[in-house]
Amino acid sequence: MVTDGQSLFWVDPIHQLVKSMALDGGPVVVLAADSAPMALAVDDDQLYWASRVGIRRIAKTGGLVKTLYVAAQADERRGIAVDHESVFFTNWGEYTVRKVPKDGGTCTLLSPNQVLPTGITVAGDFVYWLGGRGLLRIAK
Repeated sequence: MVTDGQSLFWVDPIHQLVKSMALDGGPVVVLAADSAPMALAVDDDQLYWASRVGIRRIAKTGGLVKTLYVAAQADERRGIAVDHESVFFTNWGEYTVRKVPKDGGTCTLLSPNQVLPTGITVAGDFVYWLGGRGLLRIAK
């Protein structure tokens, strides 16, 4: 679950949906359907999520879903974070930390051989994540 200060965004894992609602109430909006959506990140204009399919985004107001990264295998991307250029994510099943440009393109492997990487965030010039080896970081 994430917020941009105006709306709340979350995944409905039972129905495999990505949803939103204004923080001050109102109707629940279904933004997208996806295969096992898990983690969410938001910036000024877009909502990003990780799923078994890969990494996707949609305008916060809805519209067409854009796939930024297609997973080679159905796996679990457990964490996702964004900065002004890239989407960073952990891949629990592949034991990796990766990034992909916000507009799509070549996916970059940042750190292989990670033990069950989960949560991830970006601060300054570094990417931080939590996994079986503890809290780790790497330059973007």
